[in-house]
Amino acid sequence: RIHRPMRFFLFAFVISVTLGLDAQNMTIYRSSRSVDETVNRIVEIIKNKKLAYFETVEHDKVALEYGVDIPPTRMILFEDPNLMIELISCRQTTALDLPMKILVWEENE
Repeated sequence: RIHRPMRFFLFAFVISVTLGLDAQNMTIYRSSRSVDETVNRIVEIIKNKKLAYFETVEHDKVALEYGVDIPPTRMILFEDPNLMIELISCRQTTALDLPMKILVWEENE
């Protein structure tokens, strides 16, 4: 691609702990950093807060392996062990909504 429209880097906290409700909380923030920089900063914060960091799924890189070029799209998987224990102790099916996720993507505007 030679010319690209102005891009905004966004990330969304997608935490859908439903406790039996079909609801999803999503808050979207704009970042002035690149997707990689944003992901690195969020992972650093997760680790500094002593939360359990599992992995970052790089959806755009997986798509590229299948010959499809999509904008940078990353999913950070993490968990607050204390919250997880509390939620699962109340209702084990809550585990279906875990781990918590943060989606970071690049959006053309």
